[in-house]
Amino acid sequence: MRLECSIADLVLELYRSDTGRGPDMRVTRFLPGEGHLSSDTERLRRIARAADAVVSGCTSHSPGLATLALRHDSDRCSSLQLSAPHFERHFRALRGQEVRLLELGIGGYERPDQGGGSLRMWKHFFPRGQIYGVDVFDKSPLDEDRITTLRGRQDDREFLDRLCRDHGPFDVVIDDGSHAAGDVLTAFEHLYPRLRPGGWYVIEDLSASSWARHDGDAVPGDSIAAALALVNALRERMGRGLRADGGSPDLAGSLAGLNLHHNIAFLEKGAGVVGALPQWVSRRPFWNGATPQVHPAR
Repeated sequence: MRLECSIADLVLELYRSDTGRGPDMRVTRFLPGEGHLSSDTERLRRIARAADAVVSGCTSHSPGLATLALRHDSDRCSSLQLSAPHFERHFRALRGQEVRLLELGIGGYERPDQGGGSLRMWKHFFPRGQIYGVDVFDKSPLDEDRITTLRGRQDDREFLDRLCRDHGPFDVVIDDGSHAAGDVLTAFEHLYPRLRPGGWYVIEDLSASSWARHDGDAVPGDSIAAALALVNALRERMGRGLRADGGSPDLAGSLAGLNLHHNIAFLEKGAGVVGALPQWVSRRPFWNGATPQVHPAR
């Protein structure tokens, strides 16, 4: 493949940080090669990867998630075309930090060497992060620097407790596992309490099933209705104190934000009870002109 770009455009792209775009690089022609190029799918993929590497080397901007998904053959590439802007907006503040990301579901089914594209994608999106993947099948051949795979089920409470104890707490948890409502609820009630304040819990493919709730009521397949029903179910279960360490946290108090997008939900964990006063402020009412009582810090 031959790529052409003006030297002026290339220099501006590399030495100015405010261009807001990639270089104006055009494909002028495909070079002749062996075989019929149009029918050689794998050869086209190799050419596309090589061209992407050249274009990436000619830009000063970090690649976005959609680009990384394509680069690492993530099977979520097509869905990320819709969800990538949401991921990037919510995760922007974490990108340069030493995050610990856990993803439920690796892909590739029973083949040990298949799947893992999204793990590699997250590894490069978070250049200082540690990436962990969980799957019901052995995916250890996919382990590499900053990527660790573990075999287990998201409905196995003992496994989840051990996972959090050995590798947590996490800054990001992405549930792209079985998508069964019972499994989603079990994973959430064990993993969300171990999520760091300021972290994100993401539930993907909301419309992948009928989302039967834990009490047996069916939930419509609409993703927004499913997400709302899921949140109600989560609040009910958390309110009953069903947590591995014996606590009974208030989900509404620790949930700083709930963002619903097409087929995906982002739950942001806050630092504490929303709207709570600091300990040094008196709880006595100070309306009707009264002055609030402030206790000096000890």
